[in-house]
Amino acid sequence: MRDRAKRGLALPEIIYQPSPYTHDIGQCDACAPVAVVSPHRHPETVTSACRYIRSAVMIQSIEPTGYYTLISPQLTTLVVVNTSALMYINFFIQPQTVDTVPADWQAAWGHETITTLHEQLVTLGLLQPVVS
Repeated sequence: MRDRAKRGLALPEIIYQPSPYTHDIGQCDACAPVAVVSPHRHPETVTSACRYIRSAVMIQSIEPTGYYTLISPQLTTLVVVNTSALMYINFFIQPQTVDTVPADWQAAWGHETITTLHEQLVTLGLLQPVVS
């Protein structure tokens, strides 16, 4: 399992709160994600540096956990993902079918995990559905 994590192949994880996320995208609230991640990890610091993964989705790193808050006006909930899930989102910035997932991800995560992850990300509005 550690080898997978070192190579970025830990199982993807998405954590989200069902309540509406009401902050403006420019506010970059550093306190909100800590409550979501803290049951799983105990972050010592939260960085305030943000970057965009595409025009309307900004990510904020929660150090030293390896989790990221996704901030976007299109999201109806606060979303926190781990490094593997973020890699998956970045891979699908250009819409494509799920069968294009790299073979090493397929081997490490399995078809069911990939299908579930993809469906969650489409439902949350982070990926666009593509009909094959």
